[in-house]
Amino acid sequence: MQNPEKFLERVMTFDGTDIDQGILDNVNKIIEDPSKKYTEKDMLSQSFAASKLCAWSVNIVTFNKIYKKVRPLQEAKDKAT
Repeated sequence: MQNPEKFLERVMTFDGTDIDQGILDNVNKIIEDPSKKYTEKDMLSQSFAASKLCAWSVNIVTFNKIYKKVRPLQEAKDKAT
């Protein structure tokens, strides 16, 4: 990371609603494979920062899954009103 401030800005402004499906598929392979040990707890043995980035990325993927289910319901509700 040559520019930590820029990296932090990108993380803080990341749009979790619009993630390419190919990226999600690749990330899910890592998250869902227990042998990869991609959890906040496992990453803590590497570094505190890595554990928090791991937690953030897992939560962004989870948010995206939920958003994709809720968005059509919200759009239908908006059309009905």
